[in-house]
Amino acid sequence: MDFASDWVYANDKEEVDYFDGDALETRQNRSRKEKRKVLRKKKAPPTAPPPASAAPSSQPQQQQQSSIGGFFDGLLERVSSLSGSVAPPPAPVQIYDSSSDSDSFEGLSDDEDEMHYSNISKNKLRQIRKVDTNICAINLGTLADDATTIFTGDPTICEECSAVLTETSKVQGDHWICEYCNKDNEVFLEPEEIPKSDSIDYLITPPPASSNDQNMVVFCIDVSGSMCVTSEVSSDHKIKMSTAPADSISQFVEQHNGRAADQWLPSEKRNVSYVSRLQCVQAAILGQLDTLQREHPNKRIAVVTFANDVTVYLPNKVIHTVSGDKLQNHDHCLSLASSLGLAEFTPVKDAAVEMTDIVKRLTESGATALGPGLLVSIGLAGQCGSGSSVVLCTDGVANIGLGSLDTDATADSGAFYSQVASEALAKGVMVSVVSIKGTATRLEHIAKVANETKGYNDILDPLNLTKGFNFILENSIVATDVVAKMHVHKALKFRSESSIIDGVAVRDVGNVAKETTITFKYDVGEKSLLEGLSGIPFQIQIQYTRLDGAICLRVLSKLKKVTANREEAENNLNVNVLGIFAQQKAAQLAAEGNYTKARMVQKSSMRVARRQMKKGATRVQEKQYALWNTEANRLNKALKATTIAEKDEGLDYNSASEDELDELIDDAPARASPGAPPPPPSNSFANFSYSDAPQKAKKSSTANMRMASRGMRRTQNDSLSNVIYQAA
Repeated sequence: MDFASDWVYANDKEEVDYFDGDALETRQNRSRKEKRKVLRKKKAPPTAPPPASAAPSSQPQQQQQSSIGGFFDGLLERVSSLSGSVAPPPAPVQIYDSSSDSDSFEGLSDDEDEMHYSNISKNKLRQIRKVDTNICAINLGTLADDATTIFTGDPTICEECSAVLTETSKVQGDHWICEYCNKDNEVFLEPEEIPKSDSIDYLITPPPASSNDQNMVVFCIDVSGSMCVTSEVSSDHKIKMSTAPADSISQFVEQHNGRAADQWLPSEKRNVSYVSRLQCVQAAILGQLDTLQREHPNKRIAVVTFANDVTVYLPNKVIHTVSGDKLQNHDHCLSLASSLGLAEFTPVKDAAVEMTDIVKRLTESGATALGPGLLVSIGLAGQCGSGSSVVLCTDGVANIGLGSLDTDATADSGAFYSQVASEALAKGVMVSVVSIKGTATRLEHIAKVANETKGYNDILDPLNLTKGFNFILENSIVATDVVAKMHVHKALKFRSESSIIDGVAVRDVGNVAKETTITFKYDVGEKSLLEGLSGIPFQIQIQYTRLDGAICLRVLSKLKKVTANREEAENNLNVNVLGIFAQQKAAQLAAEGNYTKARMVQKSSMRVARRQMKKGATRVQEKQYALWNTEANRLNKALKATTIAEKDEGLDYNSASEDELDELIDDAPARASPGAPPPPPSNSFANFSYSDAPQKAKKSSTANMRMASRGMRRTQNDSLSNVIYQAA
């Protein structure tokens, strides 16, 4: 359990980051030369009064936040302005921008306290809650590690809030006053029974008497006609494939000394060769068979191909085909594996030679029964228990059977893939999706399956499939049926949690891979309850099923100090925790269609990091920031390209409705004169609520429309879907 800061940041009022809408919504980019001029101008004393929403000043009489206009070029353009009539805008906005050009995301992290802006029209102002360091991250991949402290008995649980007694708890005699809810619990514990570690594991149910290395890897491979498309490779690029020509065409190939002669056309390059997409997939699978045989000899292996029909290949010459009407039969596809009546599956150490021969003999033809193929693969993997995985590789849109995506019935198709994800989670199966670069697969639907089952999704060049497959199998499942519960002191509250039960945030995670990390965002609710506390307690309870079938509970606990000083809270910042939170939150917002807000969250978060970096960053912080910056840049560029296209098409998604509490802008009083900066909106959200029900309904309707419309458009934009679900 890691935190973004050593402190809990307790502020009386919620703070706001302001954005200039023009900087978010227009194409205009400043040249480097012009930006240098702007920076020189900033050194001169300002001639205008401080901006309306200025950052907290060192002067006692000025208590407002500074307006943050004119942002880095890499921020994508917004597609609309506030709905309804607005007053004529004032003179053109003059923005003093120190951001770099559009190819760099570092402009996101400029420190707003060093910028000066003027003449920002209130209908162009955008705002979100300012990101702070009240973030907790849990690396669930550590569930694969051996427990540091194991208790064989039952945990001691608070009768009111279900918190577990840990080393942060205070036991006096036979009483434990719960540090989270103040419940007086009667306990009878010997001194040696009181936990002495901040990480405790309890064994809830012992494992069955079976090996934990008998799960299965299913390669679900597209063998439709389009997989014969070739790529040019240089002579030094080696593809591990059989060089013997296919039996069906060998009669037409000229022979020379018993071998196939080179076939060259006039002026044709002789230092290159051509390989098909299927050959690249075959090479990747053959490499994985070698790795599995060497490192995981007891794993089971299966190959499922899909084209006009679905074919299952298992060791010992077991072959079964699903075709015709059965491609539309959900139950038949899912239960096919159990209907085969196999008592057990042959491990890869005994099946590698046979499966290698099967993979080499695959050929391309027909359409793309992706939905039935994926369902059959999940059912097959589930037969070998939790921890099994499916690797789906395709180059086209599903167009036959269940989950067909080549028609307008995308709502039904979306529901199908959501159900597939649920069934995979129920069986403890992880699904990874690889699509071929330069093709259209409508990744928006199938990438969700990978995201929800904690698999991997990517768009890869055919020649890089082997590396992609290596990463997929390395990032294997370490636990299933994972549920995380976070307990905080009653003075704190959670932000943006979908499930909060009696003040406890509950996250149904499902599968967990080595790279799985979750974050929680919390804030101070009632500051008066913090008085007299030497530290604020936090507790994470993680119940999970190990791959050997044992059910365990891991309890993590920490105490954190409190400060009301933002600068102190940001000292010694954990950039990695902040970056993971920002990426996941931005991806969530982007998936909901809130592209502008996703970018504003990234910018607000990166400002926090840059303030720390400018004070003097460690090498670890610099490395963490560089990695975060790279991933953020990918998401930002994808969103930017999409919204530019939307704007060019005349689409209006009402960007202002993405602001948090945008009514603060609407309610701000008019300015005294056209040249004066806008008066500051209220800096506190504590007592605000919608009083206009029609306005609230309109905003909700706009959000639903935006989410549905942009989700539909992403079905035609695989690259955007890929980036969003990789960041999620």
